[in-house]
Amino acid sequence: MASTKDEIQAASGPPTEVQTLARRATRTLDPQAGLQALTALRERLDELEMLQLSAAVEAGLSWAEIARLLGISRQGAHKRYSRRARGEPDDSRRPRRMLVTAEVRHAVQLARQEARALGAQVVGTEHLLLGILRCERSHATWVLRAMGAGLEDARAAAERTLASGEGHPSSGEPRHPAWRGLSPHARRVLERSMEEALDRGEGYIGVEHLLLAVVRDERGGAAQALRRMSIDPREVLGRLSEL
Repeated sequence: MASTKDEIQAASGPPTEVQTLARRATRTLDPQAGLQALTALRERLDELEMLQLSAAVEAGLSWAEIARLLGISRQGAHKRYSRRARGEPDDSRRPRRMLVTAEVRHAVQLARQEARALGAQVVGTEHLLLGILRCERSHATWVLRAMGAGLEDARAAAERTLASGEGHPSSGEPRHPAWRGLSPHARRVLERSMEEALDRGEGYIGVEHLLLAVVRDERGGAAQALRRMSIDPREVLGRLSEL
């Protein structure tokens, strides 16, 4: 029987997000990035713990057995996990702070570059899509590329959305500098990316949350660009949900 280490080494495809975060969390030359990765890693490990716990409950393990495996008391295990295992909301677990990862900041920066290159007056969701496609190590990017979304094709499709109204500035610029120069659609997408993370109980906004928000905006330029490339935004949403 292969060991867990052998199974991990034999796995094909890109590294999982947990593996990537674990590597970043061990880097000491950049403590700020290491702490950010550690925070995100805790959230991911919490998700994995709940998946295993739910599987254990469905498999018929008692709370005493679960507590023994977790190294805590039976009462502690039941109090901490029983509501979550039944799918009931646990507001105490919702993060109070929301970390915006460096990858998302980079994606927005790349989106601004794409908007300028296309001669757009503001950054629309189509430019956010292009910024995501330029993120080399994101699972969200791998999903798009696996579905046939190439960068040059996406640029050509995005250029045709500029006449739809999203590429025009709105009245009044927001005070927050990160939002300046963004279309109303793009601003709503950034807000929804935070909601996507909160709905999943995650304390950070990753590129995958940004893409989830992008594809949910069916009237936005990004969704139009995807459909021009014969990619259904709902299918993108489904594949992201499987990650």
